[in-house]
Amino acid sequence: MASWDQIVVGAGTSALTFMHAAFHGSQKAKFVHNETLVIGKGGGQLWAKVARYSGDHRMGQPEHLLRPSGLPPDPKLQGGHKQFIKTSDYNEMLDQLHDKIITDRAEERPPLFMLEANVTGIYPEGAWYRVTTDVGGEHSAKQVIVAGGAGKGQTLASLKVPMEGDDKDSVAGSGEYLDSVDYMAAAQPRGLKVLVYGGSASSSWAVAHAFAMGATHVLWGCRRGLAQITTEGNPVGRNSAVIEKAKTSGMIYTCEIEKITVLDGKKPFEGRLRVKFKGGATPELKDPIDFDQIVYSVGADPIEELGPGGILKGDLPDRMTPVWDNNYRFAQPSERKVITALRDGQGDLWVVGAAVFRGLGIQKIKDKLNEGGTNFYAKVGEVLCAGGRPPEGIAIIDATVNALTGFRQTDVNNFNWNKANRRDIFQVLAKVYQVDIPLSVREKLVDDIIDARTKTDFGISQLQVEQLMGVLKKKYKLDIDLGKLPGVYQGPEDD
Repeated sequence: MASWDQIVVGAGTSALTFMHAAFHGSQKAKFVHNETLVIGKGGGQLWAKVARYSGDHRMGQPEHLLRPSGLPPDPKLQGGHKQFIKTSDYNEMLDQLHDKIITDRAEERPPLFMLEANVTGIYPEGAWYRVTTDVGGEHSAKQVIVAGGAGKGQTLASLKVPMEGDDKDSVAGSGEYLDSVDYMAAAQPRGLKVLVYGGSASSSWAVAHAFAMGATHVLWGCRRGLAQITTEGNPVGRNSAVIEKAKTSGMIYTCEIEKITVLDGKKPFEGRLRVKFKGGATPELKDPIDFDQIVYSVGADPIEELGPGGILKGDLPDRMTPVWDNNYRFAQPSERKVITALRDGQGDLWVVGAAVFRGLGIQKIKDKLNEGGTNFYAKVGEVLCAGGRPPEGIAIIDATVNALTGFRQTDVNNFNWNKANRRDIFQVLAKVYQVDIPLSVREKLVDDIIDARTKTDFGISQLQVEQLMGVLKKKYKLDIDLGKLPGVYQGPEDD
């Protein structure tokens, strides 16, 4: 069994964000080690799959909300302030971040070791952890970082939605019944009657893909209907037009699937998927409806066998505890706590990134996250613009990982006003203007800047920062040179 100082589980956004932030953060001594093994399958992450089908597919936010903190902007990847970044360009940013991690580390640490595999189990063994994979062999480490995402997408079958009919086995692999990622990652037959079931952002993308594939009829349903879609579906991103079109066209329904019947004597894509909805749905859904295709997007399952909760073995699930932000990056000291990670209370295992927000599927963790009816990671989104607030979104992953690792934006020229937290803004103003801005006024400036960007959909452009600071300069009677303002060209001001 190979022994390591550290094992990082994951190869996508959460893992790369963590490894970069840890190397440059104030907690470097805690999270950066000499002998580090990274285990994961990068090509399987969502955006890699979608980009293989269409590199022109647009994500839900512009470049400045998705660029990892500390990664210098690439002008060729920047569009206008409100232009949504292409999937292929986001993957290019991840590649750049990976290369930067390797380059930065080469200056003072041994290289990372990479293993293309899925982790199947993490077992506590004294002060160490034993890690197993689906390619065989075992590894042990003093520290484990679980950063592999929220888990594999659930299926309707895993939610115990029954499928009946003599031909039900023929549906598997036919393309009639599939999850939203596989649906978006391939061209679809045209002229179909499609049911999209789910209320998340990926269900919005699936509806957009149905429109692009020339679906003749689309029914978009989920348990909480429009209320769910307009909160979880990232309604201010690229999905806003999709949601509005579906809403005005009467495509959105509050419903829950009771069962699916595969009709005999029909070929695939000939309307053989009959869906019966549970009682209480609208009158239009009282009788069963036949569809050519069913696309589902019903959330990740953190406790499936390869999920972040599913791979924690022994008594690890019972040992996990929340890690709170104690440096007021997202709130004032008098305000409620903000969660940044989960950790083994008896060892050195940490869970970071998207997996945190579902509490690993562990009820006691989920209860802790929602004490008093308040989700303790929602506070992170409250300091961002509306486009950066989707649950489990990239901007929130970046913000929580930075808080955990003590990463701060310190590069004046590359300062990103739209992802910087309160401490970042406070400290960069101190670095640039020093005593020209008194401490008490600096605190007020931070509040004013945060307040201004939270009222926007996609944050404040460099020009808007300059205009805002001009107003605040007069308001607080400051003698400062606005030409020294932190920031960098962020593409055209408008598009």
